[in-house]
This record gives sequence, structure tokens and C-alpha cells, in this order.
Amino acid sequence: MIGVSTLGLGAATIALPVLAAMLTAWVRRSTSGTERLRSKLLMALQRPSPKALSPAVVEAWDDEDGIRWQRLVIASESGNGSQSRLPLLIARPPLSKCSKAMRLPAVIFAHPTGSGKETCKPYLKHYASSRCRITVSPDLRYHGERNPKPKGTPLQAYYEALIDAWRAGSADSSREHPFVFDMAWDVMRVVDYLHSQDDVDTTRIGATGISLGGMATWIAGAADTRISVLAPAIGVQSFGYAVNTDKWQARVATIQPVFDAAATDRKGPGAAVDAATVAAVWDVITPGLLQEFDAPMSLPLIAPRPLLISNGELDPRCWKDGLETALESTRKVYAAAGISGHFEAFFEKGVAHKFTDAMAARIDEWFAVHLDSDVISERTG
Repeated sequence: MIGVSTLGLGAATIALPVLAAMLTAWVRRSTSGTERLRSKLLMALQRPSPKALSPAVVEAWDDEDGIRWQRLVIASESGNGSQSRLPLLIARPPLSKCSKAMRLPAVIFAHPTGSGKETCKPYLKHYASSRCRITVSPDLRYHGERNPKPKGTPLQAYYEALIDAWRAGSADSSREHPFVFDMAWDVMRVVDYLHSQDDVDTTRIGATGISLGGMATWIAGAADTRISVLAPAIGVQSFGYAVNTDKWQARVATIQPVFDAAATDRKGPGAAVDAATVAAVWDVITPGLLQEFDAPMSLPLIAPRPLLISNGELDPRCWKDGLETALESTRKVYAAAGISGHFEAFFEKGVAHKFTDAMAARIDEWFAVHLDSDVISERTG
């Protein structure tokens, strides 16, 4: 409920028609502020966009359970760079199931750092066989089939791209944003692809992801309202809190080479990484992530769409204490809309940075409640 104090009027007594008009104006200002921030985030994520998705099927097969699999590639951005094409792994339910549903819900499942779409295959199979969901997993930037140096160390090309983005500097508007932002863009391109498919109910597109994939899911969901249900896992965090409280070390360690390079560039060979260096890197490779796109501001952009956050209670990359402000502001938005049940934050006790079976089950159930509501499944056996 909005009180007069929210409008900056203290406990003043106001005639109801006047109050109604003021409330309407306040809601309009709030809405326009939300859309301005969303537009700004979309601009930050924007890549040179191709005119067409240009999907190309690489492989298609049915497995022993009747799951219909495809490996295909779509255009993520224009040009012929190593990251311009986006490989996807797709699972569709068996034709013997879900036959009464002309269009099915779809879920995007994004993988963690150092892996690829293939690691999500068990989740894709479960969602397709047990839940009648079309499920898609992309290779995020410089991972899986998008690693241009497969004979090197697994993350070598990724680290080099991050260092290049840092050294390009903020003045280079054409530079990549290989950490999270470009990956969120890829998630949005998957949404574009799903919208092109006749068997997808485009009003029911969900997204989840683990760690790096969870971060990409969160940011893409804040920017793209076509994603109707969100469930990021061990990815939502406050980057600003970590820097301000000197708790950035675990997060930084996941992409340590770019911070080491920045410390050298800023202070000379052998210089140690400090909070100022961390902030400087984030401001260049993910501009705005320490400020207006951090969790306290961006999570409320997901409302009123259902949002489940799953983290470990002891996660040093996604500090629980650092999310207090973000969770409070997000709960207020959902409560004001009268849909408090559409937002949930789950912190698994005794767990650090690990995606657990309990998290997987909770996410599956979240989609069952908020995404699958009217799917009619014909289950056999």
C-alpha cells in the first residue's frame, strides 16, 4: 500500500480525488523510471544485431526415450567473428506426450563458467520428458563450441577476451563485454529464436542458469520482458556490496587474469589487485554493474514476473548479506503489486558456491507452478 509519506507529504490530510490523482502520477513516474532503467540496460547489452537468425541445423536425432534433440547454430550478432554464431542444444518432448498442447512452454538453461551446453543435457532431458517443456541450452561466450582456442587451456580464450575488453577501455564503444553482458545478449537471442518456432508458447518462456549462467539469466530477465519466469541459481549478487566491503576476492578469482592484468596496467608489474582495481575493471567490462544495474536496482525490473533466486547460504561469490537491500526492494515491488508469492529467495543452509539437487528440484517446481500451468500431458507407462 502507498501512503502519503511515500509521496513526500508526511501525514498531511488530502481530499480523496486529489490523493487519487497524485497516486496516479506517482505510479506513472515509477513506471517511467523503471522503463528508463530497462532501456538503459538494453542499450548497455546491445550488440551489432544481424537482420536474421539464420538457423542452421547441425544434427537432429531421437533418443531411446523419444526425446527429440537438435544441435543448431543461430546468428547472435553481425559479422564473422568467432562469437557471432551461437550454438544451441535443444530438447523437445516425445511426440507420444503433450500431444494435446499445440504450443508448449520453453525454458532456457545456461551453463556455468568452464563448461558448455552439453553439461546441461540431463536437465534438458528431464524437462522435456517429465515436464513437456521445450528446453534450450546455449554455449555462452568463449565456452563450448565458441572457444576459438580449443587446444589451449579451457578458459584461455575467455580470459584473453576479458583482458582485451579491459585494455580497449570505456572509450571504445564497439568493444566486447565478454563477462555477463554479452552472455545476457545471447540469452535474448535464444528468446528471439524461440519466438520463431511454431511449437513454442511465446507467452511462457522461462530461463534459468547456474553461476555464470545464473548471472546471464538475471541480467537478461531484467532487460527482456519476453522472459516470463526467472530462476537464476548461484549467480545473483551485489557487485557494489562486494567492492565496498572488501569481499570481492572469491568472485574475482573466477576470472583472475583480467584483474591481474589491470593491476599491472594501473600500478606496474607485480602490483596486487585491490578494491579500486576491481571497481575499475567492472566499470570497463560491465559498465553500470556496480551502480544502476546491480542487484538492488535491476532485480525489481523483473517484477511482476515470477522470480526465484537460489543461492548457497555461505556463498563467498554471492554474499547473502550483500543481497539484503536488493531482496528488500524487490519484495516491496512484488508486494505493492499484490503478488508477493511471485518472488522467492532460497538460501540453502550450509552450502557455499554449489548448485545442489535441492536447488534443481526447487527450480523445477517453480516452473511447474508458474510456467506449466495449463500444459496437458499424456503420460504413458
